[in-house]
Amino acid sequence: MNANKKDLVNEHHIFPRTYLKKVIVEIGYSSLVSKPVGEIIPRFLKDCFGVDSDYDTNEFKPFKVNASNAPLKFTFEADRAYMEYDASQGYNNFKDSVLRYTRPLAEFSDILNEHISSISISKENVWTIRNSGDDNPIEGLRHLIDASRFEAMIGQLPQDPQVTGFEIKTTPRIDKFDVCIKVSVEKNEEATDNKILFSATEKGDFTMDKFLPAAIDLNQFLYALFINLVSEDVLDEMSKP
Repeated sequence: MNANKKDLVNEHHIFPRTYLKKVIVEIGYSSLVSKPVGEIIPRFLKDCFGVDSDYDTNEFKPFKVNASNAPLKFTFEADRAYMEYDASQGYNNFKDSVLRYTRPLAEFSDILNEHISSISISKENVWTIRNSGDDNPIEGLRHLIDASRFEAMIGQLPQDPQVTGFEIKTTPRIDKFDVCIKVSVEKNEEATDNKILFSATEKGDFTMDKFLPAAIDLNQFLYALFINLVSEDVLDEMSKP
């Protein structure tokens, strides 16, 4: 590709192709286990989702909401809430495809008078490669990761070329973010799924008005991490029309 990695990091690039399958945006907050929420939850569901709820308990119990106008779903638990977006159904960029739907997360914490204690974003990319003969899944994965930048992860790869499945991960802290990079391979008779899941978490004390800027900052960090993680071959494929 014409642009080098430094240029791609400095100026956010939207690729014609993507291998992104799932995006999760999550917030954390103080536990709601002992907090009376009997009147709050139905009002929240009605205002945010237009849902008439049968939430009939004063104590918190987890609940889920499936969106009717987008491939996503919300899950609300005692100490966290998250939105899961199915990127395989269509993805343009984080702002237009994901961020625009995340407002209920911030509104949930706001209506409960709970500040957000952490914000996380995770992204799962999957490269499915059709098997042909005696393929070595380890070598296939080596072509996906930039070995010059992630030599330690490459060193964790199993040595047995006949292996059909494995997972390796690293959990560094980079700048202000807690990071997790997880690489896995699942091989069956027809194809091999190469998965790279990477996530970043920022901890702090976020009011509702700070949620969107923090999420944008997190996504920009993950974008740069992805550009540096994958190989030039992957970026070349993503750049094809």
